[in-house]
Amino acid sequence: MVENGTFPYLRYVDDVWNAHHPEALADYFAPSVRVHSLTPGIEPGTGLEYLKLLAQSLFDAFPDVFFIVEDVIQQEDRLA
Repeated sequence: MVENGTFPYLRYVDDVWNAHHPEALADYFAPSVRVHSLTPGIEPGTGLEYLKLLAQSLFDAFPDVFFIVEDVIQQEDRLA
């Protein structure tokens, strides 16, 4: 299991997704972020406000959503 705080990614998961706080996305993404979604019917978009709307739609659909990250694999600037 990965300890919280080991990677900035885990802090991001807690700050944004587990806290259900889309405003915190501004701490992790540039205002001009380009968003590509694998969700059918969700069109790519640009901008922090677009990303915040997507996050809020997840929280609205699943008010109890909570993510547990058990493993993080990092190679250079990539995470899996």
